[in-house]
Amino acid sequence: MAAPKGLGERGSTLWKSLGVKAGTPAAVLALEACRAADRLDELDRIIAGKGVLELMRFRLEVEDVIDDPRATVTVKFDSVLGEARQQQGNLRQMLVSLAGMTQAAADKPAPTLADDKPKSSVDEFTARRRRREGA
Repeated sequence: MAAPKGLGERGSTLWKSLGVKAGTPAAVLALEACRAADRLDELDRIIAGKGVLELMRFRLEVEDVIDDPRATVTVKFDSVLGEARQQQGNLRQMLVSLAGMTQAAADKPAPTLADDKPKSSVDEFTARRRRREGA
């Protein structure tokens, strides 16, 4: 299945490797995991020094005192390392959730059909009990 539009290289690769069916809850979670993977790539780029100016915020304060003008420049950096750690945790949790959803779907037994109707758990239990009693 082709990756959704808007994903970067890492997100697209992750999407393809997950192999989820579109339109399912797993697909929604998978898409968010792929976006988080792309965000981590962008954060790594910024941490490596590319795009640092995008993180810097400047504020200039001028104190106008007679014959003694003073300026104060405040430079603030957004917390990119903290954001990267948070995104890593989010990605990990989404992948754990996806693995659980995939495992639950794989472990779920196919419904037993009788008269083209799936049996309920109670019906299956009753049928097993009757087979034991009759055997």
